[in-house]
Amino acid sequence: MVGLRVDQVKGAVQITAKDIEISKAINTGACPFTGVAKLDDGLILIHDLGTFLQDAEAADLDKAMAAAMS
Repeated sequence: MVGLRVDQVKGAVQITAKDIEISKAINTGACPFTGVAKLDDGLILIHDLGTFLQDAEAADLDKAMAAAMS
């Protein structure tokens, strides 16, 4: 589980696995998405955290998580 600090949240929704479409067609390597959740009022793009962060950002996140666990 990972938490990301943000400046503002405009809303929250709960989705189930059946609401998510996982497709190789949307993850061509050019975009870091692993899936798309289709909602009545739009789409939610689901990111692959492995490609979402730069290496330095991922290392900082790992350090912060390790510090929080100790």
